[in-house]
Amino acid sequence: MRTRPDSPSLRQLRAFEAVARCTSIGGAAKELGLSQPAVTQMIAQLETVLAVSLLERRRSGSFLTPLGSVLLPRVQRLFAHIQSALCDPTIGASLSGRETIKSVENKITDTHVRALTAIAESGSFEAAARRFNISQPALHRSARDLERVVRRSLYQRIARGLAPTDQAREFARRLKVALRELEYGIEEIRAAQGVFTSRITVGNIPHSGTHLLSTTITRFLAIYPRASVHVVDGPYEVLLDTLRAGDLDLLFGVLRRPAWATDVREEFLFSNPYAVFVGRQHPLTRVRKITLRELARYVGFCPLVELHAGRHSSVFLRARRIARLCVSKPPPWRSTNPFLRQAT
Repeated sequence: MRTRPDSPSLRQLRAFEAVARCTSIGGAAKELGLSQPAVTQMIAQLETVLAVSLLERRRSGSFLTPLGSVLLPRVQRLFAHIQSALCDPTIGASLSGRETIKSVENKITDTHVRALTAIAESGSFEAAARRFNISQPALHRSARDLERVVRRSLYQRIARGLAPTDQAREFARRLKVALRELEYGIEEIRAAQGVFTSRITVGNIPHSGTHLLSTTITRFLAIYPRASVHVVDGPYEVLLDTLRAGDLDLLFGVLRRPAWATDVREEFLFSNPYAVFVGRQHPLTRVRKITLRELARYVGFCPLVELHAGRHSSVFLRARRIARLCVSKPPPWRSTNPFLRQAT
């Protein structure tokens, strides 16, 4: 699926990856089952779309330019994600017969991906055709052809026609995540050219350190003024699903990734200890080491006041004994999806 009309096609990306790996137009053409002029034309179209030179032609072969080296890992990850999705038993039965996962992946086209994601996002063929202005016969042809290619049932009949199965929805999500690699690769090419125009979407759980997040975004935009950052607030479960669908770049909040979300990685940022403010005559001033039991006994459900350096006057601090907890506050976290972006 192409996010923009001028985005590279999967065929062009396959040709680029094959030439880069084989360091030869002829070797890539033989591997892909195409003629050398066809492969050369696809590479030229890809370079025209991206407005960069990706390969340097020499007598000894075709070799990556610096910008080609930036794009290649993203392209390889894109196709690796598609192959991984085809191998996933939750999406469907394992492929059998003479065809390999690689050969099946080579047959998936932009039209297939566009049709599947449209149906998965809309819930039915009729809604997808209406929403994306696609004729239903064309949508049916693409959808059924993809079923034939992957040899798996992706749709089920309902009262109002055909709808995607749960396996089809998961397959569409994985394809959408895979194609984000191309978007990131293009952004990295532009950054290497000195043009940083990335759009970053951050999921934020309420009460997870909004002040810190806003300060960080302000500093980031001061360094990269042409970038844009969009913050989406919401409950953790909703934001996690959005992150896994590829619509968020990262999620900011406390560490709480469920065990089943194996495609999401958490990164510890920092811890922030609690501090309790009490009067001079409070019983906690006589306790050397405060435990949770002691805190519950003397403080009860009184709210804890978080101590921030520089926010309290020295007079205020001298007037009270400060009792620190022996436990740490659940730390804020940032979760990145390895299928979308490599940790930097």
